[in-house]
Amino acid sequence: MSRRTIQSLTIFSAVLIISVVITQIYWVKQALDLRHRQFNQNAHVALQDVASKLAKVNGVMQTSNPVEQLSPQYFLVNTNATTQPDLLEHFIKDSFQKNNLITDFEVGIYDCTTNRMRYGMSLSTKNNDKIPTATSNWYKTDKYPYYFGVRFPEQDTYFAGTINGAIWSSVLVLVAVSFFAYALFIILRQKQLSEVQRDFVNNMTHELQTPISTIRIAADVLNSDNIVTQPVRHKRYVQIVQDEILRLQGQVEMVLSMAKAERNALTLQIETLHIENVIESVLLPFENKIAFLNEARNTEIEADPFHFRCMINNLIDNALKYSDETPDVKIKTYNKGKCLVIEVEDHGIGIAPEYRKKIFNQFFRIPLWRCSQCQRFRHWIELCQTNRPFASLETGCGKHIRKRKHIYHFNPAEAMTMKKRILYVEDDPNLAFATKDNLEEYDYEVVHAPDGMKALDYFGKDHFDICVLDIMLPKMDGFTLAEKIRASDSQVPILFLTARSLQEDKLKGLRLGADDYITKPFSIEELKLRIDVFLRRSKSEQPLVTKSDSSKVGKYVFDFQKLTLAINGGSQNLTFREAEVLKYLSEKPDQVIRRDELLKAIWGDDDYFMGRSLDVFISRLRKYLSADPDIKIDNIHGVGFRMRW
Repeated sequence: MSRRTIQSLTIFSAVLIISVVITQIYWVKQALDLRHRQFNQNAHVALQDVASKLAKVNGVMQTSNPVEQLSPQYFLVNTNATTQPDLLEHFIKDSFQKNNLITDFEVGIYDCTTNRMRYGMSLSTKNNDKIPTATSNWYKTDKYPYYFGVRFPEQDTYFAGTINGAIWSSVLVLVAVSFFAYALFIILRQKQLSEVQRDFVNNMTHELQTPISTIRIAADVLNSDNIVTQPVRHKRYVQIVQDEILRLQGQVEMVLSMAKAERNALTLQIETLHIENVIESVLLPFENKIAFLNEARNTEIEADPFHFRCMINNLIDNALKYSDETPDVKIKTYNKGKCLVIEVEDHGIGIAPEYRKKIFNQFFRIPLWRCSQCQRFRHWIELCQTNRPFASLETGCGKHIRKRKHIYHFNPAEAMTMKKRILYVEDDPNLAFATKDNLEEYDYEVVHAPDGMKALDYFGKDHFDICVLDIMLPKMDGFTLAEKIRASDSQVPILFLTARSLQEDKLKGLRLGADDYITKPFSIEELKLRIDVFLRRSKSEQPLVTKSDSSKVGKYVFDFQKLTLAINGGSQNLTFREAEVLKYLSEKPDQVIRRDELLKAIWGDDDYFMGRSLDVFISRLRKYLSADPDIKIDNIHGVGFRMRW
């Protein structure tokens, strides 16, 4: 589940809880209002009964409506005669208890001769306590000569206390929800920081391991016996080693500088620089690919030469890396007030709007190449009636769609004698040259693509026996590229050759359909052996085979030669590894096959990473075989697997 989905669910849950709390407060208030009205009604009935009893005792005629409510807690009762306090207390308690008014109250009797309350007493239906109370501030009226008043002083406090309890409970719920939301926000923030740091580590690993891989390959070449007879090649590899050592030195210095900056121990070597000289020296390796326009009158600045050069070099490098085949990059300098502006302009893919505000954040790296308008992208390979693979590729942004259609012939007889073709995708030019040059020495035909988009274009145009992909590529990363290649062709072997060595990256690559995963630095010998293994097992190694090698696996028909799994008229294409694992398991039904036995038979090794790879392939096979519920691949804990049907 993505971080954005988690945030949306959290906000939605918080809104729901707040809505429930508000609804709870509303209905509590409604219930309290109803209770308050019921209390007033019972008080009216009880006091009317008291007035009726007093009228009978005094022998006077009772008025039609003797009870008047002057405030929420104060009632006035017209008696038309003087009232005896003891008798009044008795009648009130009796009537209140009959009407279920169990509460404290105060009684005051009005004396018209003195125009004041002559009697005041605090009573209760809860007990028999009697406490004199002051009545000087009670409301008086001239409407009746004889009356008594009843106050319920605790009613406001009682009702307020009841609703306050509900409100405070709701507030506590809101506080709890707020703390929960804050804790979840911190967790998501830490998760985001962890992802950013992981991307940063992957990037730095890529930047460090790539030159190490190049130097290792170059060293092997320079150490070979026949290099002395190839002076041009010898000179090129010496130059590569020198370039990569300088590059590695710069990367190490950058890491050390960042570490010092984290400890606030970075000391800048400030010097007076003329920026036109610095920029021109930075542009020398780019061989006039970049236009430089200096319009600044005052070009002197105070800066650290090393870090200033790194800044300019990074801007130029990114401008070139994320541009089209013919980059159009310009550097322009000019004065603006007291400032000196250095402007690097390119016409590449740009940065999506949602990432522009984050580019200066610590460790930030755009997680995946995305053009905000590039939503249309299709790639497929079909087999026409003429038995010629037909490839169509459609790429582009918005309305600017480029369509290419390529038809090529595939002659099985010719395939037996053709060089094996490798699609090699690597953005580092020195490593790409060294790897391509050495593989061609082994009589492979290598087609190099510097980015993911170019590689997909090549794949749509031509036939390849194997694809070797880096992951951290411009324009389209290796994971996306592998996914699109695998969607187009389920049989071509895919091998990742990358500096990303985290376990989750390896498993992700295998889940996307890759057949193998090699981490940098690597040796050409190892790479050649891995490639040879796949090419020997490849379907294209036996293109003239027409007889199928099919067998029954439950209700499925499994064809190992065609790498297919068919049932009820439908067919599922398999990769080489998937077919090999299924073949090994299906040939030994109802037998427990040890994990190390299976690993050595398929991969030739039984280390931890290969074991995790095997788990990925087993999961895929279970999914493919799910249409037949009788087929089971049991995981025998600590031992291995057993297939049965």
